[in-house]
Amino acid sequence: MDLVLASDYDGHGLLAIGAALALVGIGLGATFVAVALLAQRHPRVRMVLHPLNLAILVLQLLDGATTWVGVGNPFDLHIPPYEEQVLLSRILIDLFGGGVYFVFKGVLAIIVIGALDMARRAARTAMERNMTHVVHLGIIVVGVIPVVNNMSNFIAVA
Repeated sequence: MDLVLASDYDGHGLLAIGAALALVGIGLGATFVAVALLAQRHPRVRMVLHPLNLAILVLQLLDGATTWVGVGNPFDLHIPPYEEQVLLSRILIDLFGGGVYFVFKGVLAIIVIGALDMARRAARTAMERNMTHVVHLGIIVVGVIPVVNNMSNFIAVA
C-alpha cells in the first residue's frame, strides 16, 4: 500500500474544476445550438432559455460534469478518486460511464424543464403559476448540494 500525500495532488483540484466548467460550457453550447435549430419549428423550445430553467440546466450539467471528473477522472488529473453516493447515479456510471451520465443529466434537466413549463401553462390561477416557480427554486436548491459537495472534494486537493 502506497502512502498518498496531500502534496501529490497540489493544484490538480483546480484543474478538475476547470475541466468540469469546460464540460458545462460544451453542454450549454450544444443546448443553445439545439434550441436555435429547433425554435424555428417549435417555438416552445425557447422556454429552456428562461433564467430559472437555465439555472436548473446549468446545475444539473455541473453536477454531471463534476461527478464525471471526480469519479471517472477522464482527464487523468491526479485527483483522489471518490465514489458517487446516489445509488441510481452509481449504477448509471458503472453501466455506461461518466460521459453518458453527464449527457443523461442534461437530458433529464430538459425533460424536467419541459414538465414544469407544461404545468405552468396548465395553471389556472396566479397561485398555481407561482407554485411552479417554487418547484423551480426547490429543484435549484437540491441541485446545488451535489455540486458543492463535488467542488469541495476538488478544492480540498487544490
